[in-house]
Amino acid sequence: MEKIEKKYFKISEVVQEIRIRTGLTVQQPVLRSWEEELDFWPKRNTYLRLYTTKNIADLAVIAQLRNYGFGLKALRIVLNHNDAIDDIISLLNELRK
Repeated sequence: MEKIEKKYFKISEVVQEIRIRTGLTVQQPVLRSWEEELDFWPKRNTYLRLYTTKNIADLAVIAQLRNYGFGLKALRIVLNHNDAIDDIISLLNELRK
């Protein structure tokens, strides 16, 4: 029997997943503020925000970059260059060692 992967996640699940992936705690109001500040809009179901696995991956990167001191303007630039995000995170991790 095949395992069916979940397509959408509630904001509380996103907070938990970011903590697992990055070790960082991001509060729900912060995620909501990023939606507006970074023009990052998850799907909505009446009153729930529904995040995809891609949304979670992007938010984990945002959390890491904010932790490294990136401001909103820098985050917008980085997010517009998705192909470079992994390289940026690796470089920052090396610099922190």
